[in-house]
Amino acid sequence: MAACLLLVLGILWSCADTVPEAQGLMALVPEDIGGWVRHGAAQAYAGDDLFTYINGGAEIYHEFGFEEVVVQDYRTDQGGTISLEIYRMTDPESAFGIFTFKRSPDGQALDYPGAEAQLEDYYLNLWKGPYLVTLTGFDEEGTTIQGLRDLARALAFRIPETGQAPNLVSLLPEKDLKLGSVKSFKGPLALFNSHSFAQEDIFSLEQGIRGDYVDGGSLFIFAYEAPEQARAAFLRAEKYFTADPAYSLKEGPGEGLILLEGPRKSFFQAQNVQTFILVSKLPEPSEVPAPFLIQATERIKGR
Repeated sequence: MAACLLLVLGILWSCADTVPEAQGLMALVPEDIGGWVRHGAAQAYAGDDLFTYINGGAEIYHEFGFEEVVVQDYRTDQGGTISLEIYRMTDPESAFGIFTFKRSPDGQALDYPGAEAQLEDYYLNLWKGPYLVTLTGFDEEGTTIQGLRDLARALAFRIPETGQAPNLVSLLPEKDLKLGSVKSFKGPLALFNSHSFAQEDIFSLEQGIRGDYVDGGSLFIFAYEAPEQARAAFLRAEKYFTADPAYSLKEGPGEGLILLEGPRKSFFQAQNVQTFILVSKLPEPSEVPAPFLIQATERIKGR
């Protein structure tokens, strides 16, 4: 009898342990929050099925490292509607990357435990661990905005994992860095959406970061596994800029620094430092290296 009881308890404990994993993302979806209740059945998409859900926009998610998404609508008795999307990415850095892709420098930062979140108009994006949460209201009524906040807070508590931003972020000088301007890249598509240097992947980009500064300048940092890879990518980009009539190129005063003038009066300074390529985008031409370019170079050399 005791053996049977232990067997039954063992089965129950085993089931209890496996339920959250079996439910996957659905285990994170709140039942109802402050008058907002689930409307209709949740929809789930994994892998290439994302192209069925997002027509023409799934590529960027896959570049960052998409695994699956669950979609659930919420309604109120007054007719309000909110759509919840929970994306599970391959790791926290991938989720951070797609979060930076979707947020805006003009949004309002929100404080939730262990998470970064931003509200803009009637959209709310939240990053925590390997998850990106996107909430979309369909009006800007006060009850809808509060519903976005309440659902986001519930998700921040329900997601147990946490994670850190990529180490590249720490290379961006903080002085005069615009809040919410940081963009993370895990491939050329995200870079093309941030700034199109060329119609091809001239940097052979696998990982990068961008930060915008209050003086109108921007700093791009592209990372490579070895100095030889970074140098080869830098020389390939230099060759491209030399051949492209849209750019004019000349040597700068700093070590290995090149100066570029590009389309629509855009101005750049580029430099290869160890396993990195640094590119500063400036509001006006200058042969003096931008302060944030100098500071980032010093951080790399001082690591």
